[in-house]
Amino acid sequence: SAAFFGSGSTTSGVIEVPGEVTEQQAEALQDGWEKGHRGLRKAHRPGVLHYFALAASMADLVNAQALTPEDEPAPVFLPVSPPEA
Repeated sequence: SAAFFGSGSTTSGVIEVPGEVTEQQAEALQDGWEKGHRGLRKAHRPGVLHYFALAASMADLVNAQALTPEDEPAPVFLPVSPPEA
């Protein structure tokens, strides 16, 4: 990494995937991303974040919190008297 960054190189982004990937799978992901964003017409195309893996990990975090009924907000109703005539 010292040789990479020492020569002024920077990464143009990071692709995150759930689980482990092989070298071949990582190269296929990189190649597919580059192909989809190469050239003037595609230079500023947005990437697509598939958030399902992230949402699943967040759901696990939320489900790990033990909540009681007292933790839930309850509606509060205040009676309002009609204005006097």
